[in-house]
Amino acid sequence: MKKLFLFISVFALLVACKREEPNQPEVQYISFSQMSIENLMTAGFDNTITTANLADFDVWGHNGVGVVFGGTKVEKQGDLWVCAEEKLWEPDQTYHFHAFAPSSAVDNVGEYPNAERERGLGNFAYTNAGDKDLIYAYATRIQGSLLKINADPVQLAFEHLLSRVGFTFKNNLSEGNITISNVQITEAAKTAELNCADASIANWTWNATSTGTYDFGATGTIAKGASASAENVQFLFPAATRNYDISFSIAYESNPAEERTATIADVNLVIGKAYNINVTIEDKDIVTEQYKIEFFVAEVKDWGENIEVDATINEPGHGFENGYEWVDLGLPSGLKWATCNVGATTPEEYGDYFAWGEVEPKTTYDWSTYKYCAGSFSTMTKYCTQSSYGKDGFTDNKTELDPEDDAATANWGGAWRMPTAVEQQELIANCIWTWTTQNGVYGRKVTGSNGNSIFLPAAGYMRAGTLNDAGSYGSYWTSSLYADYPYDVYGVSFHSGNVNWLSYNRFIGKSVCPVCP
Repeated sequence: MKKLFLFISVFALLVACKREEPNQPEVQYISFSQMSIENLMTAGFDNTITTANLADFDVWGHNGVGVVFGGTKVEKQGDLWVCAEEKLWEPDQTYHFHAFAPSSAVDNVGEYPNAERERGLGNFAYTNAGDKDLIYAYATRIQGSLLKINADPVQLAFEHLLSRVGFTFKNNLSEGNITISNVQITEAAKTAELNCADASIANWTWNATSTGTYDFGATGTIAKGASASAENVQFLFPAATRNYDISFSIAYESNPAEERTATIADVNLVIGKAYNINVTIEDKDIVTEQYKIEFFVAEVKDWGENIEVDATINEPGHGFENGYEWVDLGLPSGLKWATCNVGATTPEEYGDYFAWGEVEPKTTYDWSTYKYCAGSFSTMTKYCTQSSYGKDGFTDNKTELDPEDDAATANWGGAWRMPTAVEQQELIANCIWTWTTQNGVYGRKVTGSNGNSIFLPAAGYMRAGTLNDAGSYGSYWTSSLYADYPYDVYGVSFHSGNVNWLSYNRFIGKSVCPVCP
């Protein structure tokens, strides 16, 4: 007499924009690097999220001031990670970031962590369809103050929050092929609450609130002595030691399908671990005893190594010098232009106004307050090429600003400086200057031959203690003196009708748009 015998063992198997907004010293755009994930080597039939196939995630974050992100989507576009909300770094703050993928899988993550529980989130519930991986990452960043802000993208290393489970069946019958179908785990958790109050993810636990069935599909035909895996892998809520009820249908080569059920006893599923349940189908002669189904856990392995791949959100032709953004406009010289004025935090902001050769804004702009004269246009004390305009006949024949008198160098540092007359003429000759509005501010959009552009707001100018023509007129310094009349300096001005390149009195307060090599 022969009877069907099932032998099941359980072991863990390692299967394996365009950006025109500039950045100030104290504020940088928060960006994210390409994620690293503890990868699972896979045969291609499951939905494990890996570094290569991660498409998006949601991020929560806060600092000492308050909430920064509240479930904001971050999406991979080409080689870049693009955040749906652009946020700026605040200096002197500690940031905490929590990310879940795939996007929209999790909401209402609960409280943000406090000082004593930096990584702990409030509990939240998750409904599990079984066919989707759920991953989580945490990062913290302490920002420096002012010029020392760390503007690098936030590095996130994701970890799996569920357990990956699959089935493999072996045909160990004495003869004949078999087919396994309708493989299921029944009465397993389908909705659970994650208890993540502890600082370590290794101590997080899922508490089931509802149960249901997970479907693993079929194997196809299994020849004698061969093995085959069920077509689906499912992601289950990890649970401390418990029994799992499985059921499946078995079809013999010459017999109708039969339903089989079994219980996997005392299995402990762990967060972030992969399990393959091996079921052996065999027949044995029954003489004096029946054979019982037994199980054992041979090994549990982790899901592979982290792969760190750095990426920034800079678009081609954009970059940063000493924390400030530049744009390559395709100019013959290769010179890069800043995306905002000195003293501004966005392209639309006017920024500060500087008398030529001075590096700080002030309240009154006239000859009596100008740094390099003795009260009039004919008493220059630096940068003078004509004795008739120098104090007591003074000349030094300097025609370009020294670094300490350059408002761009003094305020932004690094390789930043004011453009020369030749460089400003290059910008005029090689770009299209379009009168337009950006975020409600009038100015000129300056577009290079490569399609990149900057926005120069019509910030007006300062004379005496009055701001003149703001919103209708823009005026920008160069670093070059007008040698024939050294009380004047070259610069560009514009309004809705024309773009002009002229010379202007040195004491006037004008805008500065920096350049770098």
